[in-house]
Amino acid sequence: MAKVSLIIHGVPYGEDVWGNDGDSFYKEFYSNSDGNTKLFIQVRNRNGEKLCYYSYLVYKSIESTDPNIVDYDSRPGGYFGMTIRTDMYIRDTRLIYNCLENLYQFHIYGNILKADKGKLRYCVTKFEEASAILNTAKGELNNLLRNIFNCKDAYTDLSNFATSDNRSVKINRCDCTISLVENTLKKGAVSVSEHHESVREKNNKQQFENQLSNQQDALSEKDRTIKKLNDDISAKNNDNISLSNKVSQLEQQLGKSAKQKKVSQLIDPIKEPLTKIADYLETEYSHTTATTETHNKQPSGNNSILDNQSIKNRIIQNIPIINLFLILVILLLLIIHPNRNTEKSNAINTKSQYRIAQLEKENASLKNENVQLKKQIEAIHQPSQGINTDIRIKSPNNKPVFQQDTPQKPTPRIDIANYNGKDPLEIGKSYSIRIKNFQGKGEWNVSGGKLLKANTTQPQIEPETTTVTISFTDENGNVTQRTINAK
Repeated sequence: MAKVSLIIHGVPYGEDVWGNDGDSFYKEFYSNSDGNTKLFIQVRNRNGEKLCYYSYLVYKSIESTDPNIVDYDSRPGGYFGMTIRTDMYIRDTRLIYNCLENLYQFHIYGNILKADKGKLRYCVTKFEEASAILNTAKGELNNLLRNIFNCKDAYTDLSNFATSDNRSVKINRCDCTISLVENTLKKGAVSVSEHHESVREKNNKQQFENQLSNQQDALSEKDRTIKKLNDDISAKNNDNISLSNKVSQLEQQLGKSAKQKKVSQLIDPIKEPLTKIADYLETEYSHTTATTETHNKQPSGNNSILDNQSIKNRIIQNIPIINLFLILVILLLLIIHPNRNTEKSNAINTKSQYRIAQLEKENASLKNENVQLKKQIEAIHQPSQGINTDIRIKSPNNKPVFQQDTPQKPTPRIDIANYNGKDPLEIGKSYSIRIKNFQGKGEWNVSGGKLLKANTTQPQIEPETTTVTISFTDENGNVTQRTINAK
């Protein structure tokens, strides 16, 4: 026959234990816990013998979310524990969990622990004060274990199980199959609780994290694409600035050419008179020279003296004409030079106009490319489903180009009171319904069931078939619908 002991431990008025023989396994339960009710299973070595401990641990009442056990004098931080110690391993973990839970509900709660002002308070200062109640619970436990140990397949020895400390693997109560708990316990301690994360929750969490990671990768790729497009826009804007500078330079050259052309237009009317004056001076100079040569050929004498005096007088008379001639030569040089500059300016003007036309075409093309790039950004910059994004693109002058993801108004939906959203509705049972995310009046309709209290603020439905369809039509004719299974 297997060795079995029931040990009660906790903090009724300081640390206390009942039914123990000096075993100190419970020492770490006082402080080392996450606060959830659980069944803690571990194999320990005591005096050279392997023993299996099934400890049902309570730290709070059922309705509380935080530990709320207090001792006899209302000091917080306590706990209650009930442990089965045996030299065999009982395979059916759920059976042991249910057994200890029932002993707690029928014998401990209300006698040793009571609800008091939102707390779970000890009613005794020592467990010995409740020995009669604890002996009754022990007797019921022995009867159950006697039946278990009469079935050879219900238990096994501890030779293949490793001893462990209080570090444990957490298993949800719904997932604690015989094989899972047994294989896990062979490697270390096991904690079973309905508060532990289930396999389904873990899978959903992992699936959500994978989806989130994929969406984040997609957003990162979009960010990289947007950055590249912004860089392209910045480069195009720089090209625009460079082209604008070139256009300004050419326009300045055109302005200079226009001034030179205007000077040429002012000089043109006086070119012909100046040319005639120059021709006259040239003819006069030739006549003077010819007269001088004629007098040189005649005999010398008084006539020569007179002739020489006549030449001097003529030269003196022609000095103003010579000065005028020099002035005309200078003016002609000035006229010729502007004419050449004008011809050169006309050539530059023609070339500049051609270049300006080309630059304007390039500028228009760049502006078109900018428009296309912005359209590409708007096309790719759609927020991934389930992810709230707020992306702004800035132009080179630091002004936002566009912004996406304007918050949307919540969509009306049909809510059913006292329904968890997963299981089917019960046929013949009444359920209160309401429309959420909507302010106003409307009309209710039900297919596959009865509509009760339709004209009140709390209408109800009563399913009659296996499929129930509820619809709500608002004042504007918009219809909100929900279909649910029933059984």
